[in-house]
Amino acid sequence: RGHIESHSSGDTTISIDSHSINLSEVGLLVYRRPLDVTSAMLEKEIEPWIRSFINSEWGFFERALPDLIECKTINHPSANLRAQNKVAQQALAKSCGLSTPRTIVSNQGRALKDFATDHACVTKAIGNGSHLYASEIRSGYTQNATAETFPADLNPFTISLAQEAIKPAAM
Repeated sequence: RGHIESHSSGDTTISIDSHSINLSEVGLLVYRRPLDVTSAMLEKEIEPWIRSFINSEWGFFERALPDLIECKTINHPSANLRAQNKVAQQALAKSCGLSTPRTIVSNQGRALKDFATDHACVTKAIGNGSHLYASEIRSGYTQNATAETFPADLNPFTISLAQEAIKPAAM
């Protein structure tokens, strides 16, 4: 188990077992996407909303570390978060002159059904497609889609991404 203590003075210490480091001594931060906190890690069951809140708070703190430490950062959390967004990825690819598959992002079941009728397509999560739910990882992985994949009465608070399928040149 580790401990973090950060003060408004900028003094931040991370301790793991008998080792401690003051983050003012760090010259390079390599950010890796952290794991979500689980009930098993906490060694007790907690309500899902509490676990979600804990993970959200950790996320905000971790994304602030590069600003807190003021050092070079590899995989800066804000850049990493943006890079996980499929809509942002496609916009960046287009701005670089790369070809991108036809894509629709919508909360209208009819528009998604029409797109899937007109194109062989896949559906995928817009962002990081895995979430911890009831101690299991649930994933919004890329999968083939047809018109039947998208209900006509899609909940207006549900948003989906459908993309023209690309036949891979090699596997």
